[in-house]
Amino acid sequence: MTELASRSGVFGGWSEKFSTSKRSQQHKLPKLIGNPALDYDCIKWLCSIDGLGERDRPSTSDAHDIFMQNYPKMFQRPPKLLSLQVPDKRKLDHRQAMSKEIVIPHDKGLYPHQCEGFEEHLCSHNISHHMSKLHKHAFVLTSAASVFNARVHSIRKILRKLPFERKSKENEALFKHLQFFPDLADQVPPHVLKELCAVAQMDRWNEAGCTVFGNTGLHLVLRGSVVPQTTPCFSPVSSKQSREFRSPTPVFGDHELRRAPGLSVGDCFGTLDKIEGREANSRILSVLTLEPCEFLKISTNDYARIIQIISSREEEKKLSLAKTCKLFQSWPKLSLKKVAGLIRWRKFPPGQVLVNESERCEIIGFIKRGNCVLKRMITVAHTFPNGKKEKRTKPVVIGRLGPGDSFGETTVLKNRVMPCNVTTESIVEVGTISSLDVYDLDEVTKSLLTQSYFAMDSHMSEEEIQKEYIEQEKAEEWSKFKRKVVNEVLYFRAIQPGYSKWSRNPSQHEVKNF
Repeated sequence: MTELASRSGVFGGWSEKFSTSKRSQQHKLPKLIGNPALDYDCIKWLCSIDGLGERDRPSTSDAHDIFMQNYPKMFQRPPKLLSLQVPDKRKLDHRQAMSKEIVIPHDKGLYPHQCEGFEEHLCSHNISHHMSKLHKHAFVLTSAASVFNARVHSIRKILRKLPFERKSKENEALFKHLQFFPDLADQVPPHVLKELCAVAQMDRWNEAGCTVFGNTGLHLVLRGSVVPQTTPCFSPVSSKQSREFRSPTPVFGDHELRRAPGLSVGDCFGTLDKIEGREANSRILSVLTLEPCEFLKISTNDYARIIQIISSREEEKKLSLAKTCKLFQSWPKLSLKKVAGLIRWRKFPPGQVLVNESERCEIIGFIKRGNCVLKRMITVAHTFPNGKKEKRTKPVVIGRLGPGDSFGETTVLKNRVMPCNVTTESIVEVGTISSLDVYDLDEVTKSLLTQSYFAMDSHMSEEEIQKEYIEQEKAEEWSKFKRKVVNEVLYFRAIQPGYSKWSRNPSQHEVKNF
């Protein structure tokens, strides 16, 4: 019996199945996974309140009030996670303190941006602001003063190379920096300033008390400070006609030099256009260095050469346009140059009406790039589905203008109103000559222009316009009919482009072999 009991214990008999240890393990408590939803310390405290009742004894009013006020505390709330949209309080306070800061793209000092209203740099305790600096397209916090210093440092770094040693990328960076110096950028148009960046160079003065002559070129202070010896010390190009200087040039004395306002980094002196009648080493527009200085210098000779190159390039563009224009075919070169010198460039967006029908056009336009549509309004009879008819005015396309074509000669040369509308079909670049400039031409050129226009003057008659309208209406009705038939076939055949076997776009070779 003892052996049987031992075997039953080994092999799991009835004693093993119905034993006390087995019964205690049948209903195990579930394991708590994660954080508990109840605060058991709070439950123990609630159960130990003095005066709390039991099944046979009611609770006192004080114990009941204490229990009802504190029992919600036993339900633990999950801790709030920080979200990207709602930062923590420390981050909010930090951003409020940094309201005068700006986040700009970190470009290694080549193209810093200015933050207006920034006075003091505030240290950020957010680690993300500092970790982002390790990446290529990181973000840095900067101020107006640091941006200005970075620009000046970049300009000095670029100008260490001579003009023939610099690359086009460095000249482009120099051009972007100089646009933020109004004393220099306001003197010339942007395209001229871009050309001047290729000839700008560094001018160093290693001693104090040296005289820098401003009539040799325009100087931008990059390092140090100077004081003007004469007034004025800066001559803008815009005031070329009205500038007058005394001769001999009055020079400030020692007492006046102490009282004169100095020029620091970012200020300009000198001139781009040389003052005629004065030597380059005259005291006009001169300054006195107060410490070792560095200047960005654009000499007057380089400025005159660049202006001449730009003017010749512009004349060549106008002459090439005149050569391609059908109105000036087989013209002599001397007459072409006279007409090309009167051309002014203009640019128009698509859909703009250049000239209206029955109005005067006070210019002759020569299309360099783009296309225009010629439309004329005619009165036609419109039939409704119920058979009723009425007169309507509809536009008819009577022609198109492309590169080399012209318009406006009817008003300028024949003193008549325009017979049609001229509307741009795309972005159009036009060279224009005003009627006043045409009237100022010599008689030979005007007669040549009139003869060329009469040779190519061919307007459509009313009958031809009516036939053109009928042809356009037929073509439009035929296209509508074809579109309707194709849509009906696709609908009744349950063809849905983009789905099932119709989702594949065949190649041009496969389309040809269908």
